[in-house]
Amino acid sequence: MHLARRAIDTGKDDPDALWMAGQAIANFSGDHKAAAAAIERALVLNPNAAHAWNMRGWVHLYLDEADPAIAAFERASRLSPLDPLGFSIKAGLARAHLTAGRYEEAMRWVDQTILEQPRYTTARWIKVVLCELMGRHDEAREALKPLLEAWPGFTIEAFTAYAKLH
Repeated sequence: MHLARRAIDTGKDDPDALWMAGQAIANFSGDHKAAAAAIERALVLNPNAAHAWNMRGWVHLYLDEADPAIAAFERASRLSPLDPLGFSIKAGLARAHLTAGRYEEAMRWVDQTILEQPRYTTARWIKVVLCELMGRHDEAREALKPLLEAWPGFTIEAFTAYAKLH
């Protein structure tokens, strides 16, 4: 966190340094307001920074703000439609629609994410949660298998610890 905060101080005119520092702060400290401030500055400096828009979407999700997250992910996707990290944008859209209670739309996005990145654990747990919420218990059990393969230490306790930051 020290290095991320230092990157913000020394890279205050570098949009890439700012959004990456914001990502580190959001993911590892849970200080979502500080992360959002760094990312917002990055977007002021470069409003076409697709990765900054993607991270802005994730920070909105960490704050349970589904609709602003969707808008950020959609902007990231428009700015970089063939981005190699597009799976992160799609997973964000899945999580945002899950948060908003739009399960069918969330399932559409999570399935696209899994097609692109089959071992992406974020997409895998979203899929399990969606299946359970939609009453598809057999499908949830099947979806759990590749999650356990990709994240062998996955337990409810491990997920709870992860979810506290996100």
